[in-house]
Amino acid sequence: MTSEIEEDNPQYLHPVSQRRPWLRYWARTIDLMISIFVFGLVASIAFPAVLEIDDKVFGYVFLLAYTIIESVMMNSFGTTPGKALLNIRLQKRGGGRLSLIEAFVRSVSVTVYGMGVGIPVITLATHFVAYRTLTRTGSTSWDRAGGYSITHGTVGLLRSVVACSIVGSFIALIVFLPDE
Repeated sequence: MTSEIEEDNPQYLHPVSQRRPWLRYWARTIDLMISIFVFGLVASIAFPAVLEIDDKVFGYVFLLAYTIIESVMMNSFGTTPGKALLNIRLQKRGGGRLSLIEAFVRSVSVTVYGMGVGIPVITLATHFVAYRTLTRTGSTSWDRAGGYSITHGTVGLLRSVVACSIVGSFIALIVFLPDE
């Protein structure tokens, strides 16, 4: 039985491995890059004093804000820009979008158990555990606990080029933007 998402999107009809931790990692990275750029831009215009905040503090404030932003996107659109770009669909096992509360709980779980709340050594450990869990069992602990299903479609050349361009542009901004 195919889901409604699969029936509406022909790219899901081709068999693609559903254990794709690196694709999920890059989708989240793209989401974080786009979101921190927009969040930083809006925050610096609306609240210029934000430019004086320590980078680490800003990063943690952003992660907190991102869990809310991601939750709203998942509830409203059923996806995020990175997931949509890399053809990843997240839904309840029975089909359908996550409620706002479900999306928020999942986002917090990913931030804690998958990203280690951004704490460098802990992040390395949580990434490793999440990678091993996904490759061995076919799902992450937070998706299994929430009863969510992840479906991967094919990622063609155009999607790959756009994804690499987003990542490359963000890295270029970091390297070439003056640090004041």
